[in-house]
Amino acid sequence: MDFGDVIKRFRDEVVEGLDKGYAMRFARAGWNGKGMWIEVCIPVRCKALDETGCESELEMQPFIVMKTAQDTLVPWLASQSDMLADDWEAVQ
Repeated sequence: MDFGDVIKRFRDEVVEGLDKGYAMRFARAGWNGKGMWIEVCIPVRCKALDETGCESELEMQPFIVMKTAQDTLVPWLASQSDMLADDWEAVQ
């Protein structure tokens, strides 16, 4: 599958609100790291200070995270080679 297929599935998850109870995960066959994958993260709310210094709750937008080879999650942006690759696959 290509990156367009991955993005479409992520977009469908966001629209459906992750009703399945789990996020779909994808990885590239060409990635060197063991157990690395990406998924869409749909956060709930975030507390932040507004321009007057008062605390308020802000709604966060969904974003893509990657599970790294070091077993951490980081926000992720696709590289040119990731976007053009056709070795994407769904993973558990």
